[in-house]
Amino acid sequence: MSEPVAHWSTSCRDGSLLRCVTLLVGAIAALFLALLPIAIWQQGQRGLWESAAAGLVCLLPAVAALGVSYRLLGTPHALAAMMLAMGFRLLPPLVVCLLLAKRSSGAVFFHFVCYLLLFYVMTLTFETYWFVRLIRAKN
Repeated sequence: MSEPVAHWSTSCRDGSLLRCVTLLVGAIAALFLALLPIAIWQQGQRGLWESAAAGLVCLLPAVAALGVSYRLLGTPHALAAMMLAMGFRLLPPLVVCLLLAKRSSGAVFFHFVCYLLLFYVMTLTFETYWFVRLIRAKN
């Protein structure tokens, strides 16, 4: 078996970063598909784009947070990595909400903020669960 193939098979085992990210993306996609009929019913085409944007605003920082946590797991800086990951996960949605609040009234972007909260809570739950699994796998 060649080296890249062997590396791929070991990176897909339980507790790996690739598995965690894949399941996180799957969970985001499932929530997006569940919200899609409601978003389109309430807002039409705009609901589709707002829910997709909210999903991306939460997905990308969650993946970055998992990467940082995974990279520094088991080192003396693991606690600092968790705090940095928390900042990665929390800061982008807060900045987006702040920019929206400065731009116009809250009623205009009410649905987007609701989608953002749903995606944020879901990514927080999944990322915390998978980070705990990564800790168990490393120990």
